[in-house]
Amino acid sequence: MEKHSVTERIESLASEIAKKMSVEFVHAEVVGSKRNPTVRVFIDRPEGVTIDDCTLISHQVSAWLDVEDAITTQY
Repeated sequence: MEKHSVTERIESLASEIAKKMSVEFVHAEVVGSKRNPTVRVFIDRPEGVTIDDCTLISHQVSAWLDVEDAITTQY
């Protein structure tokens, strides 16, 4: 079984969360240094997304990252 990169795993998870929330998953990326990474998840919807949409996805992705210990440093 091929090991997926952290970004690929985040993209897969964020895509599923977005689908459940009826928003479009656009892109995910992990930027910055290994010691201080930043996770960015981009979503969209024809009528636009709200801060609540962004907050919900952010919290769900963050919780998953913490449980899976996918990023071992603070992000």
